[in-house]
Amino acid sequence: MYIRVVSFGTNWWAMHSPDTSDPFCFRRRAAWFNAAALMSGRRLHHSAKNQPAKLAAFEGLYQTTSNAPLTLIGYVDEKNERVVGISAPYLLSFLAHNDFHATVIGLDQFKPEDRPPVAPSFLFFHGMVAIGFALIAISALGF
Repeated sequence: MYIRVVSFGTNWWAMHSPDTSDPFCFRRRAAWFNAAALMSGRRLHHSAKNQPAKLAAFEGLYQTTSNAPLTLIGYVDEKNERVVGISAPYLLSFLAHNDFHATVIGLDQFKPEDRPPVAPSFLFFHGMVAIGFALIAISALGF
């Protein structure tokens, strides 16, 4: 909560400051990026609370897990119901519940007919995130 309050204050200051010495408005761009990051975090909390099957499919989380890892790069092995790739331990639990040791509901809690398609959800979600980071990198480089 403290981070959100501080982020809101710095965002407001950066977007409303009369300083014109910054010709490229880097502070304003950083403030908008910070605001977008906060909003995406709120969306993840919403998905974890109201649409846990969708969150589990996006992350390929087949088993309900505490200390849930966030997959950075990988693919879904649907036959063995697992994700193969590089993951950051504890990060999904933290992003979904603000607690590194929180339990994230997996697809094992839903009937097979109620599960979203995992491989396409995982692939398109991670593709969207990769495109977003690529656009951020391009804009940061000034192209």
